[in-house]
Amino acid sequence: MKVIYLNSHPIQYYSPLFKALNKELEEEFEVWYCSKHGHKGQGDKLFGAGIKW
Repeated sequence: MKVIYLNSHPIQYYSPLFKALNKELEEEFEVWYCSKHGHKGQGDKLFGAGIKW
């Protein structure tokens, strides 16, 4: 069986959860996003850094 987590866009705060699920689940685990937001990379003025997922 494959477990798929569907999310609207990448959210960095979810990364620890996804890593834990991937480690603990016996099934294949994937995260799918419904947006290409962050795919090409962009600057973040608030953090003063470039972000690419």
